[in-house]
Amino acid sequence: MAAFLVTFFSACTNDDIEIEQIGVAPTGDLTVSVSTQSVYDDFGVADDFKTRFLSGSYNIGLYTFVYDEAGNLAASDSVYTQTFGKISQEFKNLKEGNYTSITLEMLVDADHDYQSDNWVIVGKDKLSTLEIVNKNNAAYWYSAVGVATQKFQVEKNKYNSVAVTPKGIGSIIDTRMTNFDQSEYKSLTLFTKNQPLGRYLDPNLLGDDRFHYDSYTAEREWTHRGYVFKSEISSIESPTIYLLEESRINYCFGARKVDSSGKIINSFIAYPDRNSYFTFEDGKRYYAGFHYVGNDLCEAGIFNTELEYNNWYNEKTSPIPYLDYLLSYDGPFISNFSSPSVCKTWGASVNIVQSNMRGLTDFSLCEGANGKAVYVSDNVYEIAYMSGNHSIVAYSFTSETSGLFETDILYPKSMFKKETIIKYLDENYKFMASQGDVYMYMTQDNTTIVMFFPHLKNEKVWDIGFVDKNYISQSPALASNKALMSKAMNLQK
Repeated sequence: MAAFLVTFFSACTNDDIEIEQIGVAPTGDLTVSVSTQSVYDDFGVADDFKTRFLSGSYNIGLYTFVYDEAGNLAASDSVYTQTFGKISQEFKNLKEGNYTSITLEMLVDADHDYQSDNWVIVGKDKLSTLEIVNKNNAAYWYSAVGVATQKFQVEKNKYNSVAVTPKGIGSIIDTRMTNFDQSEYKSLTLFTKNQPLGRYLDPNLLGDDRFHYDSYTAEREWTHRGYVFKSEISSIESPTIYLLEESRINYCFGARKVDSSGKIINSFIAYPDRNSYFTFEDGKRYYAGFHYVGNDLCEAGIFNTELEYNNWYNEKTSPIPYLDYLLSYDGPFISNFSSPSVCKTWGASVNIVQSNMRGLTDFSLCEGANGKAVYVSDNVYEIAYMSGNHSIVAYSFTSETSGLFETDILYPKSMFKKETIIKYLDENYKFMASQGDVYMYMTQDNTTIVMFFPHLKNEKVWDIGFVDKNYISQSPALASNKALMSKAMNLQK
């Protein structure tokens, strides 16, 4: 291609400097300059992509298709690089007129004829049929696709140059699958419903017209998009999943076990449920959580920000979700699935506790009724409730009708690890003493003793007890730990 030539003539200080341009780009010559990094910056994976993939046989593949005003292919070019920066593509002898260029960017493998593991480009002859098609269902962050669309005019005797920056299409889902080493599940999967076969790249198409859908049978309605399988669950590296499509998508997470022969069971339990939807936007990174709670139950969700995910995760995993209430709450009982409030109004009557507990929709009475507690032993009376989060809340009284002095919460051990609970207690209460496998703390206002008993005969539950300091002699839990209680009280003096 002809270039601009500049000639400088030496001259004395009083002479003018003459600058002469020789030659112009012939009609139809075009240079497209492509910036390669923006796609991966969009999704927040540029550093990992550069470190892990821009070496060996892997390359960034850049494909530019130039279409005339009628939408017919006028020229195309492909180039491969292992560096971030600007890459030029050259096109010759284009006719004068208006054009649309489509530039695609994706990871390819030189050892496999520079093909992508996930995508194939079809329908290149016309802008209306240009499409990127799925080669398989699941794709991960490194398979992200970038697209740039540019309209331009080729003019006679002008240097034609176009600069484009492909931007990410589809979305990345940073998926975190947690606590499943405590479960019997052997396959964890993100499913979406009615995955399109491909995505058209004609910029004139909008909405669902951008996607190529096939007719689906009932068996194909749910498609796995990224999963963890079998032994990988115990040392899980949660998948960062890539979706080529965008808009409002029906999704769920599925967990499966194995049958008696060790084969993965085909049917799956859907979380949050099979009618869950999330709206995805091109070029965005989302955060998803799939968490094993215990008792074969899971929680799941997709979130717009990492902060939203972290708040959700902390809510699901806090060993004692309602401890903050114990220090500050004196009003009516408040509860939700993850954070039930328990009574700290020491000396309260059985009737008051029962009245408030019955007003909670996520608790059901399992022991004690009609304003009276059940006699347990040693002049201790009790009422207990089963919580919606699979814990038991038990209240102890000095009589059949009054004198609340202790509240105990029992959690399934499958929900939390001992170290997690100890860490939470250390951060929120004043450590007093420990003996064997029993731990004693005190609230900041010195009114309530907090006990943790990891050694109960019932090996399936943790027990955290809250005891009125003025009634410690009545506590069945403390009565069996007199040495520890005495040690703690002496330390407090």
